[in-house]
Amino acid sequence: MSVLYILQILLMFTVLVAAHELGHFLVAKFYKMEVEEFSIGLGLPKWIYARRNGTEYSLRMLPLGGFVRVKGMEPEDDGSEVEIPNGFYNKGPMPRVWMLLAGPAFSMLAGAILLTGVWGFAGKTELDTRPIIHTMAENGPAAAAGMKENDKVVSIDGTPTPNFFSIIELVRDNKGTPMTLVIERGGQQQTIIATPEVDKEPTEVLNSKLEPTKDRRIQGKLKIGIELIRVPVPFGLAIKDAFTAPFLMVGELVKRLSDFSKLKEVIGGPETMARTSYAAAERGPVYLIELAGLISMSLGIFNLLPIFPLDGGQITIALAELFRRGRRLSIGAQGRIQTIGLCTVLLLVTSVVIIDRQRDWGGAAKKAPASKPAEQK
Repeated sequence: MSVLYILQILLMFTVLVAAHELGHFLVAKFYKMEVEEFSIGLGLPKWIYARRNGTEYSLRMLPLGGFVRVKGMEPEDDGSEVEIPNGFYNKGPMPRVWMLLAGPAFSMLAGAILLTGVWGFAGKTELDTRPIIHTMAENGPAAAAGMKENDKVVSIDGTPTPNFFSIIELVRDNKGTPMTLVIERGGQQQTIIATPEVDKEPTEVLNSKLEPTKDRRIQGKLKIGIELIRVPVPFGLAIKDAFTAPFLMVGELVKRLSDFSKLKEVIGGPETMARTSYAAAERGPVYLIELAGLISMSLGIFNLLPIFPLDGGQITIALAELFRRGRRLSIGAQGRIQTIGLCTVLLLVTSVVIIDRQRDWGGAAKKAPASKPAEQK
């Protein structure tokens, strides 16, 4: 693995965390909360590069996170945290809500800015719907038949294939019978005989937009992959799409939650993130910045979940106190909420790690674009 790519990835995560913590910091300062430390990185030792207005600005050894430490953020058994001047709990529920909400908001704002830049100047990624083979599974039917990457499929069994979906349509009902493919390679046409591989279990059926449908059935496949290409878009549309992206991401997550069998296809843990980030770094800065924008938005959305110790969980506690006319929850209630929240977070982390371990990293997926895995057909 290239050290340069790893450094780029670490820098990416450091910047994303800094944007998140900057939101907390600015709103805390606005409400005159005393910020004791603004840190980029975790662990020790730390390098203090400035002290201003009672705030210590520091860099720590591990560039994998960061934090804003506000005075009086630790609840006391006797509830005395509300008496600490300029402390977190001294400011009442709503200032705390806005301070906590600012982190996820800045994460999504940073993501929108990054995506606007990439999409506005480099274009958006779209599926290449041409009947061209970009990737193929090792030892799959296409590879076994002698097909190569960048081959253009002209026809199958005499039927023209004007786009990639037409290949899928002609192949998916095949039950393992040899098919005659006319391909174009280097300006010359040649005929190849390929026998599709038949699914052992039902798989998703794609529609004409190459999107998965709810229909699942046994299908024949050549095990070839589609690719993403960049298409220029007007800058105004890039802005619109970037700032509406978080809502689309939430909508997609909600849709996937209704079908747990598909949920694991769109989530992943540290291994997925590391592999995806490395693939993006290999493809170039544009892909890494685009991925950074999407991760930043995901970070903001994830932190809004009403689970302690995430921002959303602390916001939920603050709102509960607001309905109690500012009265703090008992230390016992806070302890139970924290325990349930920490157990839930541990369960989520364990689940995504298991999904990572079960995920197939082999075959043509290794050559998939950073922003979307190759579709094997």
